[in-house]
Amino acid sequence: LMRAVGFQTRSLQKIVLSEHVVLLYAGIAIGALSSLLAVLPSLLTPGMALPYGTVLFTLVAILGSGLLWIGFATKLALRGELLPALRNE
Repeated sequence: LMRAVGFQTRSLQKIVLSEHVVLLYAGIAIGALSSLLAVLPSLLTPGMALPYGTVLFTLVAILGSGLLWIGFATKLALRGELLPALRNE
């Protein structure tokens, strides 16, 4: 619909990407915080250490995968023809 009223495909890609990237960042932040709270009692015991490398690798892998799939889905969603897509809606 936004393309029908004059938005360019590039502008729509930026809008869709930014909305989903914000959701990805929020999901990672909320998930990391909740997991930290879940293991906090265990971390407070003497002699227990957090495996920083594994945690960082996991967060970076989730972020990279999320960005990859968001980009892929955005390109697929915005590649179609305008008139047939509007007729199908």
